[in-house]
Amino acid sequence: MNGLMGSGWPPLPEQIKKFNSLLDELGLTPLVNKMPSGIYQNIGEYGWQLSHGERSRLFLARALMQDPNVMILDEIVSMFDPELSRQCLQVSTNKVPVGILIHHF
Repeated sequence: MNGLMGSGWPPLPEQIKKFNSLLDELGLTPLVNKMPSGIYQNIGEYGWQLSHGERSRLFLARALMQDPNVMILDEIVSMFDPELSRQCLQVSTNKVPVGILIHHF
């Protein structure tokens, strides 16, 4: 899974723990648990098929792995229901000092 990109390879145990924690906070743990290779599952062109919402949450987790000081989220919650939107935005605001949300109604 490309969520550990930018973390060096092989990932350190603390990076794996952090990533798993983010997946849990973003509600992706059940999905990852279904994947034969878990967080190491190939999700590329011929790998695991993700919905737009699952892909968006994975992108968010990958961005949060970098510990950004500023984060611009452009239409990240457009495919989420209100509860999932709140959940993802709460995770982001807890981890990033400055965030900008772009969302069109």
